[in-house]
Amino acid sequence: MAGNLGGVVLVLVIQAVMGNAYLPLAALAVIAALGLPLALGLPSRVAVRAVAQAVRD
Repeated sequence: MAGNLGGVVLVLVIQAVMGNAYLPLAALAVIAALGLPLALGLPSRVAVRAVAQAVRD
């Protein structure tokens, strides 16, 4: 559900700045930079598989 809400917010922000050629690109860059710490904080699947494998052995 949060992914859908994020997509709606992203589209509304981009739609609001469509008058200029550079503002939508800048808005996407800012939104991506804000989301980067969140994405890096998520656990990776590789680490989860390694832990699961270690527990099984």
